[in-house]
Parts: sequence; C-alpha cells; structure tokens
Amino acid sequence: MIKTFSTPFFSGCISCLIDKSIQRAPSQIDDALREQYENRVRSVVQELAATQSGPEIAWQLQGIRERLFGPERSYAEEKRHFNAWMLDLLPSFRDSVRKAPDPLVRAIQLSATANYIDFGAVDNVNDDTLQMLFNRADTFAPDASVLASLRKELSKSRRLLYITDNCGEVVLDRLLCEILMENYPKLSISFLVRGQETVNDATLEDAMQTGLNTIGPVLSNGCGIAGTPLARISEDAIAALENADLIISKGQGNYETLQTAMLPIYFILLCKCALFTNRFHVPPFTPVLERAEFYPKSSLEVL
Repeated sequence: MIKTFSTPFFSGCISCLIDKSIQRAPSQIDDALREQYENRVRSVVQELAATQSGPEIAWQLQGIRERLFGPERSYAEEKRHFNAWMLDLLPSFRDSVRKAPDPLVRAIQLSATANYIDFGAVDNVNDDTLQMLFNRADTFAPDASVLASLRKELSKSRRLLYITDNCGEVVLDRLLCEILMENYPKLSISFLVRGQETVNDATLEDAMQTGLNTIGPVLSNGCGIAGTPLARISEDAIAALENADLIISKGQGNYETLQTAMLPIYFILLCKCALFTNRFHVPPFTPVLERAEFYPKSSLEVL
C-alpha cells in the first residue's frame, strides 16, 4: 500500500473549481435549471474540498453536468492537431536538444513548456502562445539541487515510470525519455496514461499516435480523472507505481493527486494558475522541476 499524508494545499482552488464549472454550463438553459446546477456545484465543492484533490472534484462536477446537460464536448480535433504539430516539430526539437550544452536540461525545458497544452487549466490554448513559450524555454534554469538529486537517482535506478499529462506534450516527453535512455542505458522506461478521455489528456491512443510505445510499455491508469488519484486508479497502475525505482510526473493535475504520496517522484510542470504560481513563487507560465515533499528517505541519500 502506498503511504500518503493528508496535508494538501489545494483547498485554495475552491473558487476556481466553482467558477470554471459554472462557466461550462450551456448558455441556453432556463433560469431554474441554471440555479439548480449552480447550487449543486457549490454544495459539492464545499463538501469535498477538505478531503479530495482538485481533479477528483472536477470529475464529480463533470458528472453533474453530464447528468443535467448531456455529454461533455470532445477535444478529439485539438488532440489530433497538437499531436501532429508536435510530431512535425520533433526533428527540430531533437536537433536543439542534441546541440545543447546540457541535453538533459534542454529536454526538461521543452517538456515542461509543452505542459501549456492544457484545455482544462488554460482558457485560450493557442499555437502562437505555445511558440512564444518555446522560444523562451531556454531561460528556465531548474533548481540546481533538485537537478543534481534527479541525476543521482537516475544513475541508481533501473525502472522509471513516466506519468504523462496532455496531448502534444507527450511528443516532448518522448524526446526527454530518448535523452534519458542515452544517458542512462541501464534504465528501462514505461508510461502511465489516462484510462478514459478527459479534456485533452493523453490516453493510449495518443501514446500510439506520438510514438511513446517505441520507448517502452504504455499502461492505462484505468480512470478518467485529470490526474493520478491513488484511490481511483487500477490495481495495475498502483503496482506500476509501487514497483518503480523512480517516477517522473508531468503536469499540475498529477501534482495535485500525487503530492502527498510517499513515492520517489520528480514533478515537471508549467505553472498555469495562481495556485501554482503562489506555491512556487514564480510568474505565470514558469516551468518547475520539483522533488516530492514526501520522497522516501530510504531511496535518496542526503546530498
């Protein structure tokens, strides 16, 4: 069993969860139904905020909307677009990484930047903003002590579990893993993706489209929540977490659902909302490389 600690800071996203869910109601509904829906949203968020993560609450709110208004919109078109676009750019990204003074840092910069492709957290995901972020990605300097400990753990590890987040982004995750395998040839890498469609998060289909399966095995986590909630993912996914020597976790939703787990996790993400910019004391759209607060002491020597 994976040990967890009950000290999440994410209760602060109550107002955001409520506002986003209310905004996602259809515009053409009568006042009585709108009031019923908004009251239900507020009630559920207030009830669950102390015990569940943001992605789990958002999943429950999605269920309410679907029961009242029908299925949520599909992001299939956006997923195809960003998967194809990032694959087209992969050769130039790969060239940029290989020419960099530190290929691992450059690959982390690009992978973290691609975490922008998040229709759940970003109101207007667009190509121009993403390109601008890529253009300045090399200004991100990962925390030196965290980067040093990651290198040390990579050199000791044999089984890496890489938890993906969004479509398109997974192409840069693939590139990062190519660099990891070149630098740490004894490392075997497997991937954990979402078990069902949720916004534009990567599933098995996206993994196959973008070639993640050419790096290592890809496992569904068995659930459709925009994160990795330990109480809701499959037994196979839990086993993959428990058996990994090292875990790299991408994105805000995975951070929210795994930040209290005693697992050997390094988080890579882009800070896309006030909760994360405040947590890490950085401006919006700043990449972060962070080691889990409850990283098992037996796995990490004091540096």
